[in-house]
Amino acid sequence: MKSMANAILNLKERNIMQIRTAKIRLLILTGIGIFLSGCSISDWYNGYYVERYAIKEAQKDREKYYNSESPEMQERRKQNQTY
Repeated sequence: MKSMANAILNLKERNIMQIRTAKIRLLILTGIGIFLSGCSISDWYNGYYVERYAIKEAQKDREKYYNSESPEMQERRKQNQTY
């Protein structure tokens, strides 16, 4: 009777382990599938890096423009901002 109970427990443990490994594999494959179908590398690259680069360049250009103004224009700009 005990050997029968032990055999049943062993089968249940094997079954649980097989389900766990199957769930992990399914989760990994689903994650990879979603990642690969969700976006391509070019979309990610263009959406993230190019936008960030464009913002940095625009900030540099704006800084150059405002730093090249005469002191009178800078003072007038400050007055206009407070107005």
